[in-house]
Amino acid sequence: MTKISLITLITLIITEVLASIQIVSIFYQRPEEALGYVVIAVLIFFAIDLILFTKFGNKNKLRKKGKNTFFTTKNITRVAIFSALSLVLYLIFKFNLPFFPPWLDLQISDMPAMLAAFMMNPIAGAIVLLIRSLIKLPFTSTAGVGELADFLIGLAYIMPAYFIYRHKKNIKNAIIGMAIGTVCGTCVAMLANWLLLIPMYAKIFAGGWDALVGALKSLFPNITKATFYNFYIFLSVLPFNILRFILSSFVTFFLYKPLKRLFDSLVKNS
Repeated sequence: MTKISLITLITLIITEVLASIQIVSIFYQRPEEALGYVVIAVLIFFAIDLILFTKFGNKNKLRKKGKNTFFTTKNITRVAIFSALSLVLYLIFKFNLPFFPPWLDLQISDMPAMLAAFMMNPIAGAIVLLIRSLIKLPFTSTAGVGELADFLIGLAYIMPAYFIYRHKKNIKNAIIGMAIGTVCGTCVAMLANWLLLIPMYAKIFAGGWDALVGALKSLFPNITKATFYNFYIFLSVLPFNILRFILSSFVTFFLYKPLKRLFDSLVKNS
């Protein structure tokens, strides 16, 4: 097969971006509704392009002195795929549970970041979390505070898990790491809700504290403004995030090895 040049690859990516915008805009009237899905499509196309470029590309002009240990084609491909997967899980595959407040959506979009950290390093996991948060940021309803909290909570989940697993890469350390990551992520979620999210919601949303208390009356009939944090933090945020991170860890545990073998078979380090 004819070698694919870098210029051809860039042209192909630009064409795919334009095509993605056109296709998605057919189904969504407002640009902000389509943005996340356009980015998902672009990331998936980009990952496929990188795989093809690795297989058939002319990389001689790209080689430089010294060894690049992170920005290899394999790593960039994995980050692109995991970012797209995180966005899909963040935007689509989420749902409410009747015993939690309606604004707490159960989703496992931190799972791809954990996979990226385990396969590469915490920088890759942080990039996945950052892309997920930045896509939503221009259309935030929380002045960016919610997105910042999601990013910090995700970091608190993946960082301890990575460093424990890195010490000795085996099943035991992976489980211990994700368990400690669950604890750390849950603690940061509780602090974020206490110090950032709830005070912000009480100020910017109509009704303030009365609206927040009223929204939880069906779950906690005895809740008041004075006892709000006791009910919400310990009976909602705490169990919700434990459940969320346990589910993410469970999926990570079973997907890590098969996905790693798949990437290794599709793309060689370059």
